[in-house]
Amino acid sequence: MVVAPVTAPSDPRTGLAEQTLWVPPGSWIDASSGTRLEGPRLLKRHYTLEQTPVLVKEGAIVPQRVAATGADASLAATLGVEVWPLKPGQSSRYDVYDDTGQGTSYQKDVSARLPIQAFRSADGSDLRIVIGPVQGASAPARAYELRLPADLPPQSVRVNGHPLAFTDRVKVSGWRYDGNTLTTIISVAASAVRKPVVIEVSRSPVSEAASVGRDGFQGRLTLLRAAYDALAPFERLHAAPDALVLAMQTGDRMAYHPASAPTELASFNGRVSDAQSAVAAHADMLAKAVDQKLKQLFYGIDRHDAQAMAERAAILHAALNRARSLMTEAVSSGSELRGG
Repeated sequence: MVVAPVTAPSDPRTGLAEQTLWVPPGSWIDASSGTRLEGPRLLKRHYTLEQTPVLVKEGAIVPQRVAATGADASLAATLGVEVWPLKPGQSSRYDVYDDTGQGTSYQKDVSARLPIQAFRSADGSDLRIVIGPVQGASAPARAYELRLPADLPPQSVRVNGHPLAFTDRVKVSGWRYDGNTLTTIISVAASAVRKPVVIEVSRSPVSEAASVGRDGFQGRLTLLRAAYDALAPFERLHAAPDALVLAMQTGDRMAYHPASAPTELASFNGRVSDAQSAVAAHADMLAKAVDQKLKQLFYGIDRHDAQAMAERAAILHAALNRARSLMTEAVSSGSELRGG
């Protein structure tokens, strides 16, 4: 991983900060946006203050501790495993080291290593992940939460040869899809660690249009939401444009209906462009309303206080400018990914 915290101040007009990234040799994915990057090169990108640029090596396997509370906390902790997209024909491996975390027993080899391997088929349609068997001292059983970020949902999932059903419920054995981050989440029930767990994921071929919509999707969704938030002060007068809401809710629709993901992603760039046009027209209309000092926009302000009225007007115009700029960034970042 390469972490590049944003230290520059944000642009007061857009609310975005510019960050220069060093992309090392090889293929990487910006975890904060889902953008695929090739190195070596220096690259300037823009981020909201809520984002932290983290470059993850393509095919990386990242173990994580899944939080547990209540009754779950007394059980052997569920191990989270992130497997980032692999190229067709690529394989990856990671050994998870574990010990008691207390005393010096690790010096006497009282520890365990859990091998995790991932293989993607030559045509890219199948992903096979093998967890275990554990080597060394370990709890007798363990559950897993497998996460496959920045990619399309599967057609089918099998664990040790048994089909795993789609579910929209958390903490239920099965698989679900977080459409906002394009992450497939596979919950695997606790099983003996001395035996391997084999997860097989099958996907449909990805069309060029869906591939373009997928790359950088999470980052562009962040910009759409920021533009929507910038328009919040105007809700007393007019709701945000339907085109913006339609584009912004793309991830939610995919979460409920994962099979729609290829179509949704293929349409995403067009919807973002439509949203930009709608926001621009919406902002022009609202700017006139600000200049006309419509009372819905100046609620709570003494209309005879010229300074207070001017300050509110300046705040409202700044919000409109931010919404316009964020939409321009959302469209331009998609054009950059397409090489346009």
